[in-house]
Amino acid sequence: MTVRLSGYLLLVAVGVLLPLRSWLALRHHPLGAPIDVPKAKRYRVGISLTLLQAAFALWVAVDNRLQPLFGSFRLDAGTVLGTLALLALSLGLLQWMVRHRSPGWRMRFYSILPETGRQRVVWVFICMIVAVAEEVLYRAVLWGLLERLTGDYWIAAVLASLVFALNHLVQGWISTGTIFVIGFGFHLLVHVSGGLYAAVAAHFIYDLCAGLCYSGAARKESLSAESMKTARLATP
Repeated sequence: MTVRLSGYLLLVAVGVLLPLRSWLALRHHPLGAPIDVPKAKRYRVGISLTLLQAAFALWVAVDNRLQPLFGSFRLDAGTVLGTLALLALSLGLLQWMVRHRSPGWRMRFYSILPETGRQRVVWVFICMIVAVAEEVLYRAVLWGLLERLTGDYWIAAVLASLVFALNHLVQGWISTGTIFVIGFGFHLLVHVSGGLYAAVAAHFIYDLCAGLCYSGAARKESLSAESMKTARLATP
């Protein structure tokens, strides 16, 4: 089957425009530079953009007949072990980055995490939306379009993982490389499990753990930044 115009529009939007937007964001706000946008507003904008991307991806999937999107649900030893292995790899890489990356990277990482009880509730909702939306967009629709164009499962998986990583470029180049590895791991999990269900579950658990486990550190970072800002303002 061929790729329709809607599919090419998605390839340009997700494969070119979103990475460009992420690169420009990193240039304008390098790691360590404060982002003076209230967290509640960032969450609202993030949810809105994610839902918009998901709706666009679903329309492209229907128009290009990329069904069934979620594949089959298979709960066997391979799926369980693959999910646990991917979570161990992802959370292990995250812990390594938190320990060894620069203070500027940690500031950027902590800036997106919840700090209050209300923000943690919102974070759970965000994790659910992002897990479903990104798996549908990158591991189903984008991969499906690239697989049609290349005729090869693994070439399409590598290209989709690269796009997935570049769209997180705002987190820095090292994180982009790490996210490429994790993204390709999600494709492996989809291949092993036969569908998106295990990948969605792993994605949700990873984001949830990242937000809740490092929430306290994010709160301390925020208070420290506020104290430094107050001290600068008080200095004559």
